[in-house]
Amino acid sequence: MSDNITSMRKILHRVDESGKKAGLKLNAKKTKVMQLKPENSSLYDVKIDQTVLENVEDFKYLGSVKTIDGSCSKDIKMRIGMAKKKMIKLINVWKDHNIPIELKLKLLKCLIWPVMMYGCEAWSQKKDDDKRIEAAEMWFYRRILRVKWTDKRTNESVLKELKTERTLLNLINARKLKYVGHALRNHRTSLMKTVCEGRLDGRRRKGRPPISLVTNLTTACGLSLHQIVQKSQDRAGWQQKVRLSIATADTASGDADRNTKIRKSEKSGETKKSEFRLKSENLHPWQTLHATQATTTTVSSVSAVAFKAPQFWQTNAKARFIRLEASFNTRTPPITKDLTKFHHVIQLLDSSTARRVQAVLENPPPVGKYDSLKSALLNAYEATQLQKDQ
Repeated sequence: MSDNITSMRKILHRVDESGKKAGLKLNAKKTKVMQLKPENSSLYDVKIDQTVLENVEDFKYLGSVKTIDGSCSKDIKMRIGMAKKKMIKLINVWKDHNIPIELKLKLLKCLIWPVMMYGCEAWSQKKDDDKRIEAAEMWFYRRILRVKWTDKRTNESVLKELKTERTLLNLINARKLKYVGHALRNHRTSLMKTVCEGRLDGRRRKGRPPISLVTNLTTACGLSLHQIVQKSQDRAGWQQKVRLSIATADTASGDADRNTKIRKSEKSGETKKSEFRLKSENLHPWQTLHATQATTTTVSSVSAVAFKAPQFWQTNAKARFIRLEASFNTRTPPITKDLTKFHHVIQLLDSSTARRVQAVLENPPPVGKYDSLKSALLNAYEATQLQKDQ
């Protein structure tokens, strides 16, 4: 790597001369040159023993495809293709009826996903890339169930049959956050640290700038770059945030369940889609707890799903809590008939938090003003999670 053509030629010449002293010859046919230059500009010739090296726009280096525009789309497509090829090689495993579905999912995560996620810590993903990753994940699930495209089955039905959710994209983001935290905690100057914290002189070209790794990181965790640098210094706290981002990977399935309830309620005429949906599409799961949209009608099914204690604090706890908040601003209190179920949840809390939640439930606030109840439930959720971690 070099920042100018003269330095690159000197480095290549030194490598060639050192190899000849050891009896090694630099293969000109296998050596490629990639020059990052403005569009419509001429390329320089680089030679080895009077042989001009080939200028390329992309090449494969250490299992990852590097392109002249810095895009990772080609690398992601290659990784998806390699993972699908590996999936097809194990077709006898997926067809075996003696292997339970749970074991097949574990094999998928152990054998296929590492091939898919190799080098993902350096990916700068665009929205199209995220869609490809999610589509590839569903392709894996459909191969396990031997579902053909002619069956016309929805993704929600496939996930429901497998009793799982879309987690691959969240795992990729978590690996990014974990690696960048490790790199930023390094007190020595590293290339990764320079990429995140460094700045270049001059002005960029006109037009929309491409998606960068820093943009992916800030979008994945909902923090600014300065906050990421600060919070990553606390290793234990940063790892907890990364685990939380993995734990909230079920938000997609929560959205799917919510869309199903919306369609059913629209058919029955109970509510409108615009009145029920949360404004959480552009928020990170850490922030979605506080993002609710006032609804104008009561949807009793939401509270019924949310208060299936004690499973409320176990599987899909975060998604259930989000759906519970959707019912806080309804015209009539939706949780009155579910107070008895909530007593099972109170038993899991510490005494002070349980007393606070119990007091709020016994004396409900005015209709449409559930801020104190939301605060109590949020503290209850955090207290329960803290007890689980301990």
